[in-house]
Amino acid sequence: MKKGLVAIMFLACAVLLAGNIVVYVGEDRKGPEITIPQETVIYVAGTDTSALLNGVSATDSRDGDVTDTVTIESVIPNSSGTEASVTYVAKDSKNNVTKETRKVQYTTDPNAAAQAADAEGDAQNTDAAAGDDQAADPAADQSADASAAENQGVETQTDVDDGQAQNEAAIAALPAASPRFYLTQYSVEVERGAELDRLSYVQDITDDEDSRESLYRSIQISGDVDTNTPGEYTLGYFVVDSDGNTSNTAQLKVTVK
Repeated sequence: MKKGLVAIMFLACAVLLAGNIVVYVGEDRKGPEITIPQETVIYVAGTDTSALLNGVSATDSRDGDVTDTVTIESVIPNSSGTEASVTYVAKDSKNNVTKETRKVQYTTDPNAAAQAADAEGDAQNTDAAAGDDQAADPAADQSADASAAENQGVETQTDVDDGQAQNEAAIAALPAASPRFYLTQYSVEVERGAELDRLSYVQDITDDEDSRESLYRSIQISGDVDTNTPGEYTLGYFVVDSDGNTSNTAQLKVTVK
C-alpha cells in the first residue's frame, strides 16, 4: 500500500514539474525590436523631444506593433556640445524592455536647424565643383589625410572621456531606486575577425535592493558588432531590477579595424 502511495506521489510530482517546464519555456522573455531611421537629425537644446520620435517604430514578436510604447529615456550631449546620444525605450505586454541609442547633432542655437537645411541645399549644388577642385589639387587631400592621422590619438582619448562623462550624466539623472551600470571602458578597438567578449567590459552594477549577482544575470545588450566588417559600432548595456526599475544605458563604442 505504501509503495503504491509513493508511486502515485512521485507521478504527481513529475506531472507538476513537467507543467512548470512547459510554462517556463513558453514564457515571453524577449523585448520588442526598435527600428530607428538613418536620417540626419538636429536637436536644439531645450526644445520638445517628440520630434526625435519621428520614424521610430517598435515591433514585438508576439504583440506586433508596439510603437506607441516607445519613449525617450534621455538626451545626453557630449563634452563638445555638438552631438548627443538619444536613448529610446520600448516594452511589450509582458513588460519586457528594450533600449536602443542613436547619435544626433546637438546645438543650443534655435536657428541651427534652418541654417543646416540651407547649407545642405547649397552643398548639393556645389558637389560637382568641389569634386573638380579636389581632382585639380591632390596635395590638399594628402595634407588633410595627414592631419587626420596626427589627430587620431587625441580623438580616441576624447571618445573615452566622452563615454564616461555621458554615463555619469545618465546615472545622475536616474531615480534613486534605479540600478547603476558601469563599464570598465567606453571605447575599444578590435582587429578584424577577432572575438568580442561583450560581458568582459562590465565593471559593476549596483542597486538599492538586488545583488550584483542577480543583476548580472539580467544584463541586456542592445546593438551588434560584426567583427568581420571594419567600422564603428555601439553596444548599449542595461538591466531591469526585480522591482521593474531600469538602469542607465552604458554605451560601448567598438571600432573594428
